[in-house]
Amino acid sequence: MDLRTLNVIVVRITTYYVSQGNSRQDAAELASEELHWLRRRAHAHQSSTVETDPEQRQRHLQHMVDQLVREHKPLAYILGDQPFHPLRTPLELRPPLLIPRPETEYWVNQLSTLLPPSASSQESPYRILDIGTGTGCIPLALVHSLLHWQPTSISASASAPIPDLHIQALGIDQSPLSIECATHNAQINDLSSHCHFTLLDLFDPDLIEKLAPPFHLVVSNPPYIPRQEWAELAPNVKQWEDEKALVAGEDGLLFYSRIVELLPRLLRREGGMVALEVGKGQVPTVRKMVEGLGMTVQVMVDQWGVERCVVGSSIRTSPHR
Repeated sequence: MDLRTLNVIVVRITTYYVSQGNSRQDAAELASEELHWLRRRAHAHQSSTVETDPEQRQRHLQHMVDQLVREHKPLAYILGDQPFHPLRTPLELRPPLLIPRPETEYWVNQLSTLLPPSASSQESPYRILDIGTGTGCIPLALVHSLLHWQPTSISASASAPIPDLHIQALGIDQSPLSIECATHNAQINDLSSHCHFTLLDLFDPDLIEKLAPPFHLVVSNPPYIPRQEWAELAPNVKQWEDEKALVAGEDGLLFYSRIVELLPRLLRREGGMVALEVGKGQVPTVRKMVEGLGMTVQVMVDQWGVERCVVGSSIRTSPHR
């Protein structure tokens, strides 16, 4: 593809992102990065078919750009997958499954460094519960990190997993598509023996009995957008991603209240930990909820300096039991 055509595409994508409220510099950076991935996919598409015509590759690329700009289709949906560190194989996803965000990836990697090294060498399984699992990104990344734990670091470049480690993660979601994709993502990342996914509703009155606690760690990136903010979201979010995976009642706190209500029955009394992703301005309220259980709380900041995750450790009292 000639340079002039590529420049026209870059300008087109840049103009689109400027129209969505991004600065011209940010829009240009996004355009350059996304064009890189689209070109790779167009090349891979041509390589996987008998078609060798360069014009066919260009038409396929233009079609993907049309999806991005005209249909507001997110890049991850166009490509059909999304990388999530430290997993070696990108996560499969399809609309309207929630697309894993960079800020989620960031705090999950931070959290993995807080987990006890003994978690990967206990006689009884170290159990993780992920509520609202989506693609399965959170439990898959955490289990991968534990399986590849080294004395000096937790790294995607570490040695092969140590066999027979007692780690079990369970992801639950009310979306059948979520369970299908998360199960597939466990398979393609060689984590099926450690990660399992099942269709369950957080508000099911029999949830505790179905989950068979206790767990060492409960994690969640729940819906947390207040209902009135939904209409203000960018078209590539509200026209494509599942509203149920993003919106949580009038104040955005519906799911936190339910999770905190259940925590005393979900977590081990000694050494239990919870990690909850939060939205803008929600830290004080969610922190107070978790501290109300007698837990020690710390707040993780994402790569942009935003308070992003509330982490609670060791329940001392159980007021909701």
